[in-house]
Amino acid sequence: MKRIRIAGLCLVAVCAIGASAATAASAYELTGVPELGRCVNVGGKAGLYKYKTCVKGTSTGPGAYEWEPGPGAKGKFFVEIGEVELETVGNAKVSCGFSELTGEWTGGKTASVNLRFQGCLNTGTAKSCQSQPNQPAQITTSTVFEGEEIPTPIEGELGFIHNAKPFMVGLDLKPKEGSTTVLSFSCGGTLGGETPEAWTLEGSVIGRIRPLSIMGTAIKMNYRAVGGKQVPEKFEEGVKDTLLAKRTFIIPPEVKSEQAGLTFRTEEKIKTVFGEYEEPLEIKAKA
Repeated sequence: MKRIRIAGLCLVAVCAIGASAATAASAYELTGVPELGRCVNVGGKAGLYKYKTCVKGTSTGPGAYEWEPGPGAKGKFFVEIGEVELETVGNAKVSCGFSELTGEWTGGKTASVNLRFQGCLNTGTAKSCQSQPNQPAQITTSTVFEGEEIPTPIEGELGFIHNAKPFMVGLDLKPKEGSTTVLSFSCGGTLGGETPEAWTLEGSVIGRIRPLSIMGTAIKMNYRAVGGKQVPEKFEEGVKDTLLAKRTFIIPPEVKSEQAGLTFRTEEKIKTVFGEYEEPLEIKAKA
């Protein structure tokens, strides 16, 4: 697997989510755990925690560690993806090769996220898929203005997939407030006057993020779909929170709307992809 680099990363683009999904989060997702932050050594007995995991039950009194929600001065992160597959329940598929997820934590629960999928192909038509005509086979959340690529990130939000042992935390990728689109792109139509097949992804997509309650720079993510259905389809106690793919055809005129799922793999076909934080961080799953 290619070596992961953090320095000099330019945030690119990934997926957006429906405004309805943005307002559907339940109260427990907006307060308390899960929460990203830092377990900081404050020295002596000035802290509430005895051990550097900052988890309830580890402290028998004043300790050397204190929990500080949110990132520090370096909140960026990067995840390397060997393969991407977008599939609808009707078996329409777009497959991409080496890709990237980049982002920056904006708080204890939220992040600004970008995706760049490369080498993208509609497997049914064998046509390349791209967000911008001048960037063939690349699907991103960025836009191009006067020849310059401008990142237009989507939002990431932490929530519980399973709020009990074994704790499972997910990162929900969704549109920024005011938008309903995760990704938009077209397949074909770049050469020879062909009519493109336009795709718009709305809604959101949840994937598992790890490790939990451990300070460090390592990231593991699992975004997985089976037959166009995401696993999981919602946060615990939440509402269904998935992608909707709208495909627009010109000849004959038609719009097809289907549920869709997103899968990330390594180059070795492993469904756990790996990345790094710019500085040591922790996702706290226990209050």
